[in-house]
Order: sequence, then structure tokens, then C-alpha cells
Amino acid sequence: MSKQKSNQQSDGKALVLTKLPRPHSLPCTSTRIQTGCGHIYVTVSFLDKMPFEVFATLGKAGGCASCQIEAITRGISTGLRYRIPLSEYVRQLQGIQCPSQAFNESERVSSCADAISKVLSKYVPKEGGDVEQKTTVNPTPGT
Repeated sequence: MSKQKSNQQSDGKALVLTKLPRPHSLPCTSTRIQTGCGHIYVTVSFLDKMPFEVFATLGKAGGCASCQIEAITRGISTGLRYRIPLSEYVRQLQGIQCPSQAFNESERVSSCADAISKVLSKYVPKEGGDVEQKTTVNPTPGT
């Protein structure tokens, strides 16, 4: 059963958000990206070929950075289930800086949040609605 939330729009009409139910299993991709904190592994799962959940793990176990990464990806996953556009998360996270920066494939990675935005940007739909995958990964198994 889906959950619904209602918010007021600027015109006074109620906006109803419906949370998509999570299937038992989902296809996914996982990307390793270098950050100033070490390697971060970002996993994106898909529902109907669109990003549905995001998980990230810092190569170094535990610590404050790992907790922050978990919090960021939980927030993204919750929003995706309510159909918040992935581009909003990319826009909000890109360029966030921390003192420990790194380079990944000649590209500056300013923080763990910035690393997550770089991975997610691969799955932001183009103007025509298709996902602009900059990798060769097919999120649908068997196709």
C-alpha cells in the first residue's frame, strides 16, 4: 500500500505525493569513486529503468563521514520514492567542498557529497526524457 502526503500549492490546491512501494528486488549498478576520505562506492537501484534508491559506502568503515553518507543517501532514496527529480539532488550536492579533496579520472571531487552527485548525474534524464547514461551499464538485467 502506498503512503500519501498532502502539501498546499501556491494556488491553494492540495498537492498529493504518493510514495512508490519498494519491490522485493531491483536491478542496480555500483560505481567506485575516489574522494579525499577514500573510495566511496555508490549503488543506484532502478525501478522501470529510472533511479529508485541510492546507497553509498565509504571504503573506510565507521566514523562520522560514513554516517553522513548514509543520511544523504537515505534522504535521496526517500525523495526518489516520492518522485522528486534526481536532478534536484545532483544540483544540491554538486560542488559541496570539504578540506579533503581528490581527483577521480582527472576530475576534481570536492567531497563525498560531490562524489555522490557525480555518480547520480549519469542518470539524470535529458530534455527528451531519456536517461543520459554516461556509462555502458544497462540497469535492466537480461537486456
